[in-house]
Amino acid sequence: MNQLEYGERHEKLIQGTFDSYEDRCIDRNFTTELRNEQNIDNIIKIVLNPDNVKKYIGDVGSQKAACAYKKCEKTGVETLAIAVDINRLVDPINGSPGSACPKNRQPDVQMLCELKKKKSKYNRKIGVFQTGGKILDGIFGGFGKK
Repeated sequence: MNQLEYGERHEKLIQGTFDSYEDRCIDRNFTTELRNEQNIDNIIKIVLNPDNVKKYIGDVGSQKAACAYKKCEKTGVETLAIAVDINRLVDPINGSPGSACPKNRQPDVQMLCELKKKKSKYNRKIGVFQTGGKILDGIFGGFGKK
């Protein structure tokens, strides 16, 4: 499993989904799939129960993600939107965690396939998306943090 990076493009996909609802409340779970030329699907998963999130972001080919909450002003119910990329061309990994990382990644201490070290570990997260990052950290207990 890859350590997920923050995806600015994914943030824009979520915002577009939220914008399409304007002032209406989101009252159901749904999935939107967008495919590009590299056969990579960008999945936007809207979930009413954040406990359902884990099964959507652990795909073998996922490398980037973003998430955000939207609160319905009428009911006070919050919905969680998650956008992840899923590469349909990536073969399933056979073996122990971290044993089959892609060429541009290496296993970290938690055996997630992280990108090879860069000079900066800064990832842009602002506003509602900063909250989304904290939500994912809470769900996964700081998954990917050192």
